[in-house]
Amino acid sequence: MKLFRNIAKAVLAVSMLSVMVACEEEAEYTPAQNLTNAQVYFSNTTAKDVKIGMQDTELNVAICRANTNGDLDVILVKTGSELMNVPSSVKFANGDSVANIKVTFDPEAIGYDNPQTINIALADSATLATPYGESVFSLTAMIPSPWTSLGMATVVDDIMTAGWGVPFEPFMVEIQENDMTPGYYRLVNPWTSSYPWNEPGDFDDSKTYYLEIHAEDPDAVWFGRTELGLDRGYGMISAWSLADYYVQNGNDPELVKEKGFYGTLKDGEITFPVQGILFNMPQHPSGDNWYYANGSGKFSVLLPGYVKADYSAEVQYAGIFTAADETVSAVANLTLGADATDVKAIVMTQADDAAAVADALAAGELEGTPVQAGRIEVPFNAEELGSEKLQVIVAVIVDGAVKNVASSGFEFYGGGSNPWKSLGMGTYTETLVSTMFTGMEPVTYEVEILENTENPGLFRVMNAYANGTFPYADNDCAAEGTYLEVNACDPEGVYVPMQSLGFDWGMGEMAFISEGARYLEQYDFETVKNAGLLGTLKDGVITLANIERETDNGVAYYQGIMYMGNSGYYAGIQDGFRVTLPGAATEAPKYARSQFVQSLERNLITQKFVPVVNKRMVKSIAKPAL
Repeated sequence: MKLFRNIAKAVLAVSMLSVMVACEEEAEYTPAQNLTNAQVYFSNTTAKDVKIGMQDTELNVAICRANTNGDLDVILVKTGSELMNVPSSVKFANGDSVANIKVTFDPEAIGYDNPQTINIALADSATLATPYGESVFSLTAMIPSPWTSLGMATVVDDIMTAGWGVPFEPFMVEIQENDMTPGYYRLVNPWTSSYPWNEPGDFDDSKTYYLEIHAEDPDAVWFGRTELGLDRGYGMISAWSLADYYVQNGNDPELVKEKGFYGTLKDGEITFPVQGILFNMPQHPSGDNWYYANGSGKFSVLLPGYVKADYSAEVQYAGIFTAADETVSAVANLTLGADATDVKAIVMTQADDAAAVADALAAGELEGTPVQAGRIEVPFNAEELGSEKLQVIVAVIVDGAVKNVASSGFEFYGGGSNPWKSLGMGTYTETLVSTMFTGMEPVTYEVEILENTENPGLFRVMNAYANGTFPYADNDCAAEGTYLEVNACDPEGVYVPMQSLGFDWGMGEMAFISEGARYLEQYDFETVKNAGLLGTLKDGVITLANIERETDNGVAYYQGIMYMGNSGYYAGIQDGFRVTLPGAATEAPKYARSQFVQSLERNLITQKFVPVVNKRMVKSIAKPAL
């Protein structure tokens, strides 16, 4: 078999050789065409993509001919950019094989990073051209901006957090500064190749995207309307600083600055005010509108070479200490950042604005107690303060300015007895927070209920949103001892006054007010009651009034407004909210599930908008509460 195979290979080799010889013998040679015309052409070695400077006004494009006999005028045809000019003809002198086409332009008209493309063609290519060269030349010219890389900036995003649940974790982005305009910066691909929370297909990698930030005036930082290079399913996402939005819509820049809409550059860090950035999703079902971003105010660009100081502060009320001299102090646990060294604390009423109190401490208008991290004691005079509802306020101060404020509320009744008495364990049907976010359903759970002995019918639902009680808490809700207060002193006129729920899911601290309570701020009790805006206490069950509103899906119902930061959302559903007092018959709540707004709705910036984070997407969103 082996011999046979070798013979077979030999036969095959002979056969192939024979074919090759036969093809070679039969091949015919066709000589190249003997051209007698000028044979004009554009060289394929000429650069087609060129960079020009702002000082340049012209550039040359070489054109060639093979037949150099005699003078020759070549008529040219230009198409493409109107900002670049080409002569109508070019002349070869006798004996010249190369001529230059002078392309002229106004660099100011072109501007930076604005590529211009033209095509230069022979008008009489049939007579003058050669089949061995190009008769059309395509040229692209661009004036690159004079930018110098400063290195890597540390960026904290609060734009994509406004809808996609990304974390507030820093990431690195190249930053450049304009050589001609100090303080004019640009981030390179901040939301495309640099952004760590993209998935395949989220961003356009065909070109470079920049966020150009104007910080020439460090007290008036802004950026124009900018495409981010991202499409998360609703079209190309754009961002715009609120300050420039207002200026471009005809507002005086000085007034915009006075209103505090501009960002700042301080200690190497660029920041913008809360809701000082807008974003747009042109194909979103709610329309091509602009919405607020930077809801937490955490957007930050830290320039290379700078280290962000840690002025963080957290305070948690722990109790009361009475000294031998009968001085009463609030005891609290204080956690401070490494750079928070000048810190003062004071006890004020819960009606006092903590930020304003902190400013007064920094200015020396109020005398605070110097404190350090750990257990602190802050003396106060309850009689002078004139309220049982108090708060410990902590101010972190640097060079006479407040860097951070923290506070923790508590109640103090002095020598009097506590008017709040426990009724025992009842149930709370929660529809205020749970109906705001996808992935959550209304839930009923057991809670302790207190009643005020001095104001019968005034109830507190203890730990309604506390870790360990609220089923959706994941160590990110209210502290032990917090409560939801419900006023049912008139069983036919129940309402929930404006109050914090004691936690923040990244959109600002949550606070709720029933719709009836909102109207009580402007109208008398009987008017609001007769209008059907107040709830009831009947057979030991507290409910709130159902308020109608029109949506794209028809009529929906709500019970009040949930604030997150400074923005309001419709909260609750029909017959949802329910507090069942201890001893009352527990009835399974009936939810009008069809009233849920299932799509992601957001308010326009002319109204109010709050970003959505922590992987919880808002279902039903209110129009402005005021």
